[in-house]
Amino acid sequence: MLIRTLVGLGVFLSASLASAEFIDGQKLKEMLDAGTRIDRGDVRSGDYQDAARANGYVLGVVDTVSFIFICPHDGVKAGQLTAMVKKYLEENPDKWSQSGDKIVINALNPTFPCQKK
Repeated sequence: MLIRTLVGLGVFLSASLASAEFIDGQKLKEMLDAGTRIDRGDVRSGDYQDAARANGYVLGVVDTVSFIFICPHDGVKAGQLTAMVKKYLEENPDKWSQSGDKIVINALNPTFPCQKK
């Protein structure tokens, strides 16, 4: 378990360092809002790219911290995870200054906690 945690943390940190842009809650919400505009048919320039980046970001965090901080059950869809993060951001504007990874973890952990051993 310790090795898995350390490997996950190492992957997470290296992925964070490789990013050219820091994603905070404000930026993540803006990217997620692009998906909402697409769904409404009110597409702006860059919305498809931003929606894809938001989905990729959420799933990247989930993949990195799965079975450490978040333990989604089989059958959970990517869209469900992204929708849960979007809802969390909408309900918690005071958290927008936090890092995006922390927001994803805090949004999903209550629903998908890992069993303590």
